[in-house]
Amino acid sequence: MTDYNSLLSGLALNSEHIYQQEQPSDTPSTSNMFKVEEFINDLKQKSIIENRKHFLYSKNITAYDIAHNCIRQTIYRLLKPVITDFEDKWLPLRLRTTIGKSIHEFIQSNSKAFTETEVSLKVPSLRFSGVVDCICGNDTLVEIKTCTFSDYKSIITSNRPRTPDFYQLVTYKYFLENHLDEIKKQTDIRTRIPVCSSYNIKIMQFIYVAHDICSGDCNSFDEALMIVDNVKKMLKSKNNSFYFISCLNIPVANVDLTSYESFVVDKLNTINYYLDSNKIPPKSDKYIDTSHCFFCMFKDICDGD
Repeated sequence: MTDYNSLLSGLALNSEHIYQQEQPSDTPSTSNMFKVEEFINDLKQKSIIENRKHFLYSKNITAYDIAHNCIRQTIYRLLKPVITDFEDKWLPLRLRTTIGKSIHEFIQSNSKAFTETEVSLKVPSLRFSGVVDCICGNDTLVEIKTCTFSDYKSIITSNRPRTPDFYQLVTYKYFLENHLDEIKKQTDIRTRIPVCSSYNIKIMQFIYVAHDICSGDCNSFDEALMIVDNVKKMLKSKNNSFYFISCLNIPVANVDLTSYESFVVDKLNTINYYLDSNKIPPKSDKYIDTSHCFFCMFKDICDGD
């Protein structure tokens, strides 16, 4: 401890010496310091550049399009109408997205359970391209999802995944089991092709990670904290330091997937029909979802139809 204390003392003296040397005689300038207002403006400009790039180069239907997105959002992105405003409608979403990506990478790189990660499912004949988070063997699909604590509480209480998340894994299952030959022939991909010669999915696993204490379902910060406290009690957090991660394992044999797979095929075919016809879906289309309008890049031109 004596040597350690001496080291600390030496560092303190050196730090003080450096501090004294670097002190300017006048009031220091703050022109180059971090400012939230400037950061927001920088983020806006970056969002414009990245969104424009994504819009210009996007050419495939994704599993997210099938499971989550309003059909018009997908059609607009792929037909590429004239867009003048590429700025994010809600910039904090960029931070959540970045956190979500980091959590995916953290779990994928620190678990020995997965035999494949970031698996590309590209099917050019159907304009489809998706990436499976993880696969175990040839019979288990894994989807990693981040969520608010409010959603998390609902998921672990009901022991059911969120409906769009379920559709997303059903989409991957459908393509792995029905279009594997075409998938394995692809070379123009950013990740990797599936390694198995066939897949027979028996388990769909959802790994939910709660990371966001703020939720639109909460009327106050105190209410949000109460939800977190309830979650910790439910999952006995004294014995579980990773109480914010939970797994749902759904045996395929226990669920009739007929209607879910029919939805996947029908929505995929409907999107391709509008793309082939160079048409925008009417507002009466069953796959229109107005709950996504606030965040949508195409809100202004869509409202004009």
